Amino acid sequence: MMSQSKKAQMKIVRETGFAMLDAALYLDTHPKDEKAMDYFNKYQTLYREACKEYEACYGPLTHEGHGKEGVENVDL
Repeated sequence: MMSQSKKAQMKIVRETGFAMLDAALYLDTHPKDEKAMDYFNKYQTLYREACKEYEACYGPLTHEGHGKEGVENVDL
């Protein structure tokens, strides 16, 4: 079972990811909406930050992970 802190961090990842995806879908049909683009950019930044924080504490969220800076291509 996840600790409360882990649950809280995952909730932030999910919420910011949802907001970012929802804005992206809206922008598909309203590409010139500057307020929507600002909203998308804000939540994209928050999502990336939330993912990095989560991964720093609990490991990668996906097989690719977000914190790949400085990682070379590895043969599996």
